[in-house]
Amino acid sequence: MKKIACILAIVLAGIAKIYAQVPKEAVNAAALKGVFCIDAGTKTSRAGIRIKVPAWTEHIVKFRIEWGNRTENLTVDLPKSSRDTSIVRENDFDLADCMVYKRHEVSVWVSFHPSTKLADYPAPANIFFSNTPTAIITAPAPCVDKLAKFQIKLCPEEGTTTQINYGNGQTESKTNHDYSTTYTSTGSFQGTLSLKNGCVTEAINIPFTINVIDGAVAALADSGSRAISKDTALVCLTNGKAIVRLDASGSKGSVYYYTLSNGIRWVGGTPNTQNATPRIEFSSPGIYTVTLEVENSCKVRSQKVTLVYKVSAAPTLNLPMFPDLCQRTLFKITNPVAGVKYFLNDSLEITAAGVWLDFSDKPYKITASANNECTGNVPVKLERQFWIRGIEKMKITFPRDTTLCVGSPRFALVANTTGGRWLINNQLFQGTSFDPKQKGEFWVKYQQGTPPCAAADSIKITVIGTELRVIDQTVCEQAPSVVLKADLSGGVWSCNGCQIKEDTLFLQGLTASQVMVNYTVRGSMGCPGTATGTVTIGRPRINRLLVKGACVGQAPDVQAEIIGTNQVRWYVNGALASTDLKPRLMLPAGTSNVKLEAGALDCFVSQSVQVEMASPVAPFKILASTTRGCGPLEAVLTVNQPARADVSYRWEKEGQVIATTHQLPPQRLTNSTLQDQKVVYRLIQTSSSGCGNPQTESIEVTVLARPFVQIGIDSTAGRCSPAQFLVTDVSPIKVQRRLLYVNGQLTTFESNEKWLSLPALGDSLTIYTIKLVGINECDTVSDELKLKVYPTRLRMALWMSATEVCVGSSLQLQNTTPGSAEAEVTFLFSDNTRYNGQRVAKTFDKIGTYTVRMIVKLNCVTDTTRPRTVVVVSPPKPSVQLATSTVCPNEPIRLRVSGSGAFVVEPEGLSKDSTNANPIFRFATSGTKTIRVRVYGANRNCYADTLIRVTVRPAPKARGLMLPEAICPSQIVQLQMDMERAATEYEWRISAPQQPVIILKGPQPTVNFTNSGLYDIQVKFSDGTCQDSLQSFNALRVANCQLGFPQVFTPNSDGLSDKWVPFGGEGIKKITYRILDLNGSTIFFEEDVAPNDLTRGWNGMNGQQQPAGEGTYVYQADVYFIGSNKPKREQGTIRLIRDKTN
Repeated sequence: MKKIACILAIVLAGIAKIYAQVPKEAVNAAALKGVFCIDAGTKTSRAGIRIKVPAWTEHIVKFRIEWGNRTENLTVDLPKSSRDTSIVRENDFDLADCMVYKRHEVSVWVSFHPSTKLADYPAPANIFFSNTPTAIITAPAPCVDKLAKFQIKLCPEEGTTTQINYGNGQTESKTNHDYSTTYTSTGSFQGTLSLKNGCVTEAINIPFTINVIDGAVAALADSGSRAISKDTALVCLTNGKAIVRLDASGSKGSVYYYTLSNGIRWVGGTPNTQNATPRIEFSSPGIYTVTLEVENSCKVRSQKVTLVYKVSAAPTLNLPMFPDLCQRTLFKITNPVAGVKYFLNDSLEITAAGVWLDFSDKPYKITASANNECTGNVPVKLERQFWIRGIEKMKITFPRDTTLCVGSPRFALVANTTGGRWLINNQLFQGTSFDPKQKGEFWVKYQQGTPPCAAADSIKITVIGTELRVIDQTVCEQAPSVVLKADLSGGVWSCNGCQIKEDTLFLQGLTASQVMVNYTVRGSMGCPGTATGTVTIGRPRINRLLVKGACVGQAPDVQAEIIGTNQVRWYVNGALASTDLKPRLMLPAGTSNVKLEAGALDCFVSQSVQVEMASPVAPFKILASTTRGCGPLEAVLTVNQPARADVSYRWEKEGQVIATTHQLPPQRLTNSTLQDQKVVYRLIQTSSSGCGNPQTESIEVTVLARPFVQIGIDSTAGRCSPAQFLVTDVSPIKVQRRLLYVNGQLTTFESNEKWLSLPALGDSLTIYTIKLVGINECDTVSDELKLKVYPTRLRMALWMSATEVCVGSSLQLQNTTPGSAEAEVTFLFSDNTRYNGQRVAKTFDKIGTYTVRMIVKLNCVTDTTRPRTVVVVSPPKPSVQLATSTVCPNEPIRLRVSGSGAFVVEPEGLSKDSTNANPIFRFATSGTKTIRVRVYGANRNCYADTLIRVTVRPAPKARGLMLPEAICPSQIVQLQMDMERAATEYEWRISAPQQPVIILKGPQPTVNFTNSGLYDIQVKFSDGTCQDSLQSFNALRVANCQLGFPQVFTPNSDGLSDKWVPFGGEGIKKITYRILDLNGSTIFFEEDVAPNDLTRGWNGMNGQQQPAGEGTYVYQADVYFIGSNKPKREQGTIRLIRDKTN
């Protein structure tokens, strides 16, 4: 047994030794493609790697693939094999924009069987992405003969080559993409920008349009004036000013420079230079000018244009008021105004010498008249009147000086003339009678005329006696009697048709609504006192009742107009409150009913009004949905009492008025500070009637601040692994809770600082995200920073675009060492050249074999790769033959290409390449074209280019046919074309259905069509070398031009031939004709009538709108045919028949 155990131990030790010798570098990983080309704008794409396991490798149990955005664990069972084993895995990657060899690092970790005691081994791979090219090309609208610069934004820019066809026959290619050209004519030019990079074999063409503009041209018009000559406009002042709007919108340009002569003012201030329609104001007559100069987008200014304004005003007339005269006089116009004419009685013009005026029984009329261009040459007038008549002696014939008793009857005043004025005690008196109702002395004067031509006479009337006043009364119609009242007693009452006993008037039997009563008292000096009064029989009336509300405790203002009684009763809410005509009522708060009864017993009326009595504002409280919270905080503030119409409300927020309603709209409060904020709202309630004092209440709402945190670090500079960092909380405020995360993993953070020990992962530069989170009742916020930890060793990796290149071509090299994006990289070649940078390109000018080493220096480590070999060979030598170097547009161009290796033929401006040894191309546009033939050697990096020049002659080109819209048969037509580029040979083919084909030669042949219809025209034209053609269907319409005039018609209203109407085809534009009788007199005329128009024919009536007699009439017609402006005269006879049996 001991021997067996010893043998087993030896075997096991040997196996362990074998396992221990398994090579770590046996597995490698690489991308499925050297570069994955992605269309621009793609955000996500799938790419993969191939894991290669060499033959005879075993004991691998798992691969862990770290894609960068996820980790994939792949368990494998690989049997021992004599062949290499490949495993393909793919992943979806998030992509950036404008990528050029964008690298994604993938780490494949190889895990061995535990019995091997081998550590996991990384097999790195790099996946590169690039975008296909795209671009945005812009250029401002250029001007003729000015440099137009193009702005091109490429995506990606690195590695993209460009070529531009400006659309004007010029093509250019630049490495700096700085393109510009000059256009020598106006118009719209269609250009193309062609893009290429390593992801496309055929150029991507991006079309663009350039609109070339002409020089600036100023054009100036206006509104508010009218032209009076070729270059002068009239402006008329109204109330001393006139406003005109200028209009420069018809100019070619976008910047406007105006110059105003003195006396013109801008309306609204000086306009900006982009205003095409500013307004100007004139304030005084004169000659003024406005000058305009415009500038276009190319900063080119136009010639100046000028408008001339003549400013005038309608004539102002002024005539004084002329006094009446009482003697013959020489009348003149004092200070006559130039341009104003003066007339006497609308007929005789008054000159500077004046005119003699005599006495007249009619007033003289003086008229001032004037006109000018502002009145439209229509006179404006101003008139005045005055009298000239002799002084006539005035005499009052009745009465003369007299004494009367007061109350005597009214009597007429009489004078010896009429038309004068009566004055009593020097006061103008309206009327011609005198009523002696008051005592006193009265001087009565009658006057005619005005000084110095006035005449007058005066008398004195003395009124003596007793003055009485009878009190008017109103009684109800049911009352039996009424006691009459006067201000003196002892007199006698009388009336007409009524019964009075002493001072009592009996109403029974009276039918009138009013009774006139007379009262007489014997007075002193023999003059009785007499007065008249009125007793109104009916009901009392309330004409107006108004009670204005007031504050409680104050009497409202009562206004009442009562007729027919002085007995009243006031009721408040049904209770008797007063019997005074002007009561002092005390009303409760709120709405009360006030009722007025006027009259007594059963003879009364009533009227009611509603009166609002205001009360003081009561104390109140503001209720809030919340008074504390996080912003944005929604707070609803309400009042604990209902709204009152007699109360005004004013809400204030921090002293600023925000609402005047009973309820405040919902409030949204925010807080952008680091401290809690308190907002004070105040409501002020005031009675609109002024009752009591205003009531005020306030409430405070607190808006809590959001949390805030800030990370402090002893230094953000990168450090070598393992790195020590001191993280602190330097926030200016404290939060309720803090959390610290390192790369998303929560770690303890009990005090204000913490030391972190961070290693570099996977021998790569590792960036740690440190995040500090602060939490309070309002929110959760965070602050973060990035910390770099540099590795102390590197896993060197070098990418080369090829191992064999041509002389003169470039070799691309890139550092793909994981985690070394910030490293200093140097590439050393065996020819002692040195290049610095993460990605470089070297061009070889000699054939031979070279080696290159890459040195990577990161903060904490420097390493180098083993030498890599590059072989430089000669490029291939192609042979290209061209059949002809001058062609027409779209003519085939044939090439013959020979030589070793693959090749590509790239014609300029065409999107289609060719790998055919005998390719054929066609160019649609004229100019010098370039065809590049590229022949490849051992690989795509080794090639030689041959450029072939081809001249494409411009072919003759027509814009279109120049033909009339339509013609009549037998009209001779000259055929023409609008040629953009002239030709020397022309062949015309004219055809129509069921018509023989017409073939003509020459640039402008003539043709005579005999049949109507639509004709197609085809023209072939050439310059002797290049040709083109133009075809137009239905190009020319030969219209039906037949014409007919009826010889008989019967206007008898039977619906048949009631009108004589000319008939014709569509080739007749219009007809003007007249109907004549046999004496040659025109009895009917019609102008510009269309043929076949039954609404406009002759209806048989003569010039007096009477039926024309039967018989023969003559028509004369001027016919206008299509295609001609001259009429053709037609003439014939018509037979008019009214009885169809004849």
